[in-house]
Amino acid sequence: MEKDLPKISFESFTNYLDFFTTHLENLNQLNQKTSEYAELVRKRNVNFNLSDFKEIHRLNSFKAVLSISLLDLMTVFKNMSNASQNWEYIYFIKQAYLIIYETLKSYDHYNQMLNKLVSEKYTTVKELFLEISKLIKNYKNDFGYQDEMKRIRNHTTGHIDNNFELYYKIVTSLDFVKAGEAIKAFLPLLFEFKSFTTKLSAAAIEHQKSKVSKDK
Repeated sequence: MEKDLPKISFESFTNYLDFFTTHLENLNQLNQKTSEYAELVRKRNVNFNLSDFKEIHRLNSFKAVLSISLLDLMTVFKNMSNASQNWEYIYFIKQAYLIIYETLKSYDHYNQMLNKLVSEKYTTVKELFLEISKLIKNYKNDFGYQDEMKRIRNHTTGHIDNNFELYYKIVTSLDFVKAGEAIKAFLPLLFEFKSFTTKLSAAAIEHQKSKVSKDK
């Protein structure tokens, strides 16, 4: 297994880990408050349409997926780059591919909702969404999302395959440098998506405030 990835200073990673850990806590609190506020509005007006509140809740849930992915990947990359034993390399590579695969799978799950929102309600961020979607598509093709990445996920991390020979063949053929490149290419995509969802959430919140004010 190739292990020539250069050592990296992780001072900035530590700052990011602190930031996104706090961000995840804030998202959890925000979703709780959104649910509580929606209930208060419903009590004032039983006919009030709560679809926008549900929309904000789902957007925050997707933002949480992105934050979790960032936290996990930065942790894996930090430890993978400082590993010394062969099984450490194997373990962290498997984890990295699992995290990336599941994050992209979550993106596919939320994609229809996001596409509808930017096409029908928040058109100011549609171009940004389309640009990121194109980058995601290219990433999937470049790093074998539907074949190699899926194969690693299905047979070694999502499940430990009952076929030991297949499992062993996959894990002993993992490429450390290629996995490092996959992580380093994916992290900027996550940051781009975080920026997009922040702008989308801001637009959704302003839209909801406007509706509540009109309803008073």
